[in-house]
Amino acid sequence: MNLNNNIMKTIRIKMAVLAVLMATVVCGQEITTQHYEVAGYDNIEVSSAIDVRLVADGKEGVTVSCDERLLPAIIIEQRGNKLEIGVDWKKLHWITGRKRDRHISIHKNRVEINGMVFSGGMQIDVSVKHVKAISTSASGDVTWEGDLPADELHLNAFSSGDITWEGTLTANVLHIDCASSGDVEGVYKGGSAFVELSSSGDYEGVMEVETLDAQISSSGDFEGRVNAVKAVFDLSSSGDAEVWGVIDSLYVNACSSAEFNGKKNPPA
Repeated sequence: MNLNNNIMKTIRIKMAVLAVLMATVVCGQEITTQHYEVAGYDNIEVSSAIDVRLVADGKEGVTVSCDERLLPAIIIEQRGNKLEIGVDWKKLHWITGRKRDRHISIHKNRVEINGMVFSGGMQIDVSVKHVKAISTSASGDVTWEGDLPADELHLNAFSSGDITWEGTLTANVLHIDCASSGDVEGVYKGGSAFVELSSSGDYEGVMEVETLDAQISSSGDFEGRVNAVKAVFDLSSSGDAEVWGVIDSLYVNACSSAEFNGKKNPPA
């Protein structure tokens, strides 16, 4: 019995040591920061389920911070004035050893891909001097704080892509196009805004403009405060708009189960 007990005790000790070693390896994964020297872009396109932060610091370039094993799968490519950011799924398949699942979940302290956990999260920062267009799709998220250097800006959110910002965006003209559950959220102050929402595309925020032209269809949804000299809402096919604020001249056309709800004050 003593011999068996010693053997079992030895096995437990070895298993405990192995568990400590495994934990050390997981916690010891190195977070690498890599800078990409790119310049001359004003069109940013995010096409994968990753988070991208824009930084209006008057510089150019991309900085990626993540588990060093994920770096080979991050796509940073420039085609003319367009900067493309995404994930190479073939390389992720090689990293994770999974060929079918395409699930990625990014948290502040970890990244989960196809059932594997990579510690440290993932941060992609893009420095911008001037911006003309921002596009996101396939559950990609683009965020920034404050204003962006833009005269006429196009924001395109498709296929569950999100574009959000804190603070006030100012530009002469703003174009928003959301479709297939794409969302845009933020405060805009400028001359003109053109908004097109379809296939459950949503906009939520504040617009202080001279003119607003909103085309909403196929369960698209507009919600927010609008202060404008002139605003046009053209709604169809279950498109919805809930608007409050001050509009000097308002034109609304709603058909095919579309609904417009105008209020002076925001909903309680």
